[in-house]
Amino acid sequence: MKIRIQRAFSAKKQIKQYEPVESFCSAEMDIEIDENNETREKPFAYYSAELDKMVRAEVEKTLNDYIPLCQRCGGRGKEQKLNEEGLCPECEKQNQYNIKDYQRPRGKKEV
Repeated sequence: MKIRIQRAFSAKKQIKQYEPVESFCSAEMDIEIDENNETREKPFAYYSAELDKMVRAEVEKTLNDYIPLCQRCGGRGKEQKLNEEGLCPECEKQNQYNIKDYQRPRGKKEV
């Protein structure tokens, strides 16, 4: 007797305001079982778990492509928000230090 296992997974990620990205993956497999509801090679639940892992991994892989990269260090901004220039907080802080090095002291005029 054949049995069909089907697993599906979808997830939605809010990339920016009013820009949701949704990903969906579905997979199915036909397996042969005997009268005791057992497969010849591995337990029935093994195939179900493997399909579940596969569809979840595909959805996560797709959504990771939409996570923006920092313009300076190339790190993904998963937990941290990138600013308008596309910099992570660490690079933004470093950028502010560099700007201060080149600013003229206030109140003094150069001759």
